[in-house]
Amino acid sequence: MPKIIDTIRFFEWGKQAPKNSRFKGIMNDKMIFGYNGYMDYTGRKDAVEENIKDQLTLFEDGFIGYTAREGAASGSTVSSIGVLTPEKRKELRRIGSAAFNKPGDLIWDMVISMESYEEAHKNHLYHQADYAAVIEKILPQFFRKVGFDPQNMIWWMDYHNNKKHPHMHVVFMEKIHTRDKGSFTEKQLKTLKQIIAKEMTVRETIRELTGNDYETQFRLKDQEKEEMMEALHTVDFSKIDSIKALAAALPRSGRMQYGSYNILPYRESIDRITDQLLQSDHLKKAYEDYLRALDPLDQAMKNDADESTIRKTELKKLHSEIGNIILREIRKFQDRPVYRSWVSGRQLVSWMDETEDKERSGRSEVIHKEYEDLRKEHREALESSQRPNKAIFDGIYYRYEEILNSDCDPRTAACIHHKLAQMEFFGEGTSRNLNLAKMHCLKAIEEGSIHSYPLMAKICFARKEITEGMNALYAGMANGDGVSEYMLGIEMIYGKRTERDKEGGYRCLISSAVHGFQPAVDYLDSHNPKAFDEVQRARVARSMWGHFQSRSVGNEISGYLHNDEKIHHLQGRIENEIEVYLNNQKTLSRRTR
Repeated sequence: MPKIIDTIRFFEWGKQAPKNSRFKGIMNDKMIFGYNGYMDYTGRKDAVEENIKDQLTLFEDGFIGYTAREGAASGSTVSSIGVLTPEKRKELRRIGSAAFNKPGDLIWDMVISMESYEEAHKNHLYHQADYAAVIEKILPQFFRKVGFDPQNMIWWMDYHNNKKHPHMHVVFMEKIHTRDKGSFTEKQLKTLKQIIAKEMTVRETIRELTGNDYETQFRLKDQEKEEMMEALHTVDFSKIDSIKALAAALPRSGRMQYGSYNILPYRESIDRITDQLLQSDHLKKAYEDYLRALDPLDQAMKNDADESTIRKTELKKLHSEIGNIILREIRKFQDRPVYRSWVSGRQLVSWMDETEDKERSGRSEVIHKEYEDLRKEHREALESSQRPNKAIFDGIYYRYEEILNSDCDPRTAACIHHKLAQMEFFGEGTSRNLNLAKMHCLKAIEEGSIHSYPLMAKICFARKEITEGMNALYAGMANGDGVSEYMLGIEMIYGKRTERDKEGGYRCLISSAVHGFQPAVDYLDSHNPKAFDEVQRARVARSMWGHFQSRSVGNEISGYLHNDEKIHHLQGRIENEIEVYLNNQKTLSRRTR
């Protein structure tokens, strides 16, 4: 694993030079920027140095000449005012001398070394320009962390390759003096090391750990967090005893924010509730997925910088966000119950797969065995407790494309376009691409894939195309898709993306439940007992009509078709069967069957 060695020291104007530096005597601006530099001191007759070639007497422009000396530095010196041309060098010398010219003025020298040239090359660090680009990212972050104003800083850097370790000299100081302390705290130095690692080596380490690049892994972490926060909306906070107890203890006035002074005495209790929520059935799986995406980022930083605050910082932020949600919900549930429903990525994929199975079972087309085997492999990869790396998903994606490009039937093509849309939308093994996801989803729908309508809606919502997303759900409902009916009903009940229409929303959920979509049945059971009872009656009616349409009674039904009296008699018989069934009794048909 790559190791970064960094040392930092400071010089103070008018004070003795540090013992471990190449300077001798009292520090001043000429030693750093002067044309004669240190020559005036070490060149005097009574000064004799055995290793004269190593001393700063050889460099007419002092320390700035030392860091850029021929034979050590590779490339042009880069600075806060750009690449140091002869004119720019004069300008930096003038600005620097004006800032480092009185007692108490400070200047810092930092040396950043890689473990080896091999490690440097693995992380795409070859030349001065590569290192300079990294330093331009590192310094502003570090300056802000330790309290400097980046706009008030002067700096320059040179990359050296004259030792067995590739390293950089980075020198920085303030234009206007604001800091009197030269040393940095241990915490600030650890922060510096983490910033250096993040910009120099962590990207490659993350790739080795996960198969993903740095940006993809961060997006994956954010995506999993988003899924988890949406899952939080499925929780009925008014039914949680610990939240009820907290609500009774909280002050009735003042700022209700997790970070406020008003809530400070209750923060520990809020954190305990948050921990309980994260381990609950509603959130546990989503939380574990989030940690699996977060931990490689933390581990990579530990590998390269010996210490990491990524996990701690992210979890602290998560507790703050959930804490604020708890506080908001406490205020709400005292007045009225708040019900939410949420469709996770895993749920949606599972539901769409089930719908695909039903679509195929009623058709004559035979899905290619190759597709079936690949679909099974894809499902196992998604359900794996250890998230597969990018290479596995890439292989699945390319094999889908190979089948698509072969002479496959339209139904198979529709299913494959749907799978490709799914992979692009959820970022399975790659970064999320909403444009490609929408393109494949449209093709799936054009080929007759009913189970693609809910996915199309999710894609459109992610693209902020709300009307188009709602239209996709309406189209899915028109085609008898229970998932679309469920999602449309939820949208209408809560009015998140459309005008609120609870009555219309419940009608959609009833239709979804009658079609056998279990989440809709469960929702109605929890939130609308009257509608749930209506669903049960309708489902029994469908079941009874299925019985009467069987061959054993088919002739009997046909005999009633032109006789209103007999039709009413049959209808009454069905209603009686339903009533008895709901009362959990044995029916006549069961006894004589």
